[in-house]
Amino acid sequence: MVKPLSKQELNVPGTVAFLRGSDKDLKSLKDLGLRTGSQITVLHRGEGDSLLVAIGDTRIGINFELAKNILVN
Repeated sequence: MVKPLSKQELNVPGTVAFLRGSDKDLKSLKDLGLRTGSQITVLHRGEGDSLLVAIGDTRIGINFELAKNILVN
């Protein structure tokens, strides 16, 4: 089932199915190594805050609104 990264369970790996957003946001995500087919794991989530995610060996923070535009399964 495809769902926004903002709703992904903690510490459960998912696969990026689709990226939405502005060209600037999409470029930033791709520059960080996030692409369709990437494995991604949410490590930490605060209420309405940013998410700490793992993409391979890389850890990045993604704001909650942007996380809604990253669809995973």
